[in-house]
Amino acid sequence: MVTRLNEYLNAVSVFDRIEVGLLSFSRNQLRRGKDGDLSDLVASIHEHGLLEPIIVRPKGKGFEVIAGNRRLRACKLLRFRRVNCIVADLNDAEAYEVSIIENVQRSTLNPLEEAMAFKKYCDEYGWGSQTRLAKKVGKSQEYISHRLKLLELPEEVKEELLSGRLNPTTAQEMVWLKSDSCRIAAMEIVKGSGLDTKSVRRLVRDLNLPDGQRVGVGFEIPREDGEGRHGKSHLEEAVLILRISLARLDWTLTRVQDPQLKSVLLAKRNELNKIVDDLIQVKMIGVYQARQIPVIATRSD
Repeated sequence: MVTRLNEYLNAVSVFDRIEVGLLSFSRNQLRRGKDGDLSDLVASIHEHGLLEPIIVRPKGKGFEVIAGNRRLRACKLLRFRRVNCIVADLNDAEAYEVSIIENVQRSTLNPLEEAMAFKKYCDEYGWGSQTRLAKKVGKSQEYISHRLKLLELPEEVKEELLSGRLNPTTAQEMVWLKSDSCRIAAMEIVKGSGLDTKSVRRLVRDLNLPDGQRVGVGFEIPREDGEGRHGKSHLEEAVLILRISLARLDWTLTRVQDPQLKSVLLAKRNELNKIVDDLIQVKMIGVYQARQIPVIATRSD
């Protein structure tokens, strides 16, 4: 099958077995930090050989890796003297495009790494627009712009996304919230409730409503069949609605200027948070043991 990567490499490229000592790692690596655990890759190459050649370009007295830094590291760990390479005569922009194309096709980058690579191409290096990049990598312009939007998320949300505890679709919905405090609060709500994408979208829409409008309408929490499950589902729904209220209150607090009013609202927020914690404790112990938990008293002041 002819792909965009093939089109690039078929133009000006040759296959060769090159001494490892002549290969240098790419200056524009797309992954954040280290290459991660290489044990599986090392085992695979040891068992089957290097099935996918490393893509390189002439650089100085040797060759620079365009795509295949992890494969080269694995080959070095295996003490290979020579490795299979595709040598392409590409300029900096073309080399970066090939690197992105190869990694996107192989799905080796996490969403934030893709976003950073796209941003560097379009903004930092100024090699082309989102539309041009989309054509190069075989994705829609919307896909590129949505990935770039992930970079606007607060660091706490990004870490959850990188760890895999938050899926890219859910993170993408959180981009449309109007403050970082709301985004962090929404992340906590989603992590604790197991909402599906449709419900996350409703949650975001609800959190963006003007103050005073009703919250928590239309959310669907996964129900478990069997005796005693309905009470648990109602508790989960109650916790969800209270968490939404906390998120709305956090948003309000970011706009309050009066120190005295802010102090009062913070105190009420702490009370509301305590109620959420108590309900979570009830859920963990079991709805039919809830009578063993002291009733949460409401304050009349």
